[in-house]
Amino acid sequence: MSLAIKNDHNIITATIKGRIDTLTANDLEKEILSLLNDSCEQLILDISAVDYVSSAGLRLFILAYKKADLLSINLLIKGVQDSVFEIFSISGLVSLFNFT
Repeated sequence: MSLAIKNDHNIITATIKGRIDTLTANDLEKEILSLLNDSCEQLILDISAVDYVSSAGLRLFILAYKKADLLSINLLIKGVQDSVFEIFSISGLVSLFNFT
């Protein structure tokens, strides 16, 4: 799993590649949650190169959603593959997120 961060006038894009599973979710969670702060207006999670999300990965997205909501930050999930979207759907989480 790899993470690349781009900040363009307080709109942050986090591009994630690889699997988000038990081995990678904790480190990724720390990185993503640290991006959600007072100087962030919008966080775009580009997961177009993510082919698998485990329950630990879903936890990361839920925590990011809660923190973004608390700070009134717009959170978008971009480029979700069909197989990953199905994981969100089966888990009943689709309605929480803005997918683009």
